[in-house]
Amino acid sequence: ILRRIGPAPRRVVDFACGNAAITRAFARALPDADVVGLDFFDEAPPEIAPARYASFAAHDGAPAADLLLCFHALEHDDDPRAFVARLAALVRPGGTMVVEVPNMDCVWTPWFGAACHNWYLPYHRLHFTRSALRALMDGAGMEVVAEQDVCSATIAHSLARALGRDYNLAFFAIGAAFRPLQWLAEKLTRRPSALRIIVRTPT
Repeated sequence: ILRRIGPAPRRVVDFACGNAAITRAFARALPDADVVGLDFFDEAPPEIAPARYASFAAHDGAPAADLLLCFHALEHDDDPRAFVARLAALVRPGGTMVVEVPNMDCVWTPWFGAACHNWYLPYHRLHFTRSALRALMDGAGMEVVAEQDVCSATIAHSLARALGRDYNLAFFAIGAAFRPLQWLAEKLTRRPSALRIIVRTPT
């Protein structure tokens, strides 16, 4: 991601940071940047350092970011246009946003059917294909910088759902064992388990 966006950002916001693993990784990769994880929790996730944390409410009025990350959050909202506008409001004009979502045109969706983790109903309110994600960004006036295919843990989670079991270490191990095959199948078909789009906000 950092190779794609040009000069190193000075301020980074990880929107809906969850356990803050990505937030922490960016803070370590950008030691001179102010990296902030945002979520609805009142308290910071453990081990977020060297990044810092703020709740959505506490972050209101903070300086705009050069780079905003939003991984696997857009699909949980009912209004994608309003969600993207909310993200863009946190970024300076001409700044960069990186958004990642599950891909409903994934090669594994026909294999697992309704159990495919990319559906994840009712928690995934929206379901994206490559063209739908790009159309959303084009409609919001964003300049598309790059689109990336991402190999995510779809097989392990989908298998657990198909068997009616909770995702655990055993399924993680199965997913890890099949990861090379998963990566190859997604690469050859160009139907990845997740989609990432890098855009610039209007100046």
